Amino acid sequence: MGIVLSFAEIVGAINKIVLGPVTLFLIVGTGVFLTFRLGFLQVRDLPYALKLTFSRSKKDKPDQGDISHFQSLMTAMAATLGIVNMLLLGAQ
Repeated sequence: MGIVLSFAEIVGAINKIVLGPVTLFLIVGTGVFLTFRLGFLQVRDLPYALKLTFSRSKKDKPDQGDISHFQSLMTAMAATLGIVNMLLLGAQ
């Protein structure tokens, strides 16, 4: 039982380092850097992205097996939320 306890202490110490304020600063700093470096891409192209996601294209004929942009977005969001949900429930 002593080995398991010491392993748990090691994992806890690593967890405090990895998920601490330094990591948060690096993630936010990277986001701000990329926002400026790419010329506010997420703000500049947001109207086009929303139009593409929520409108139907007249020239695209839906073939069997094709999914729309909206269905693709929802699938990606469901996968992301599912992974986050598993991580948060696993951390309890």
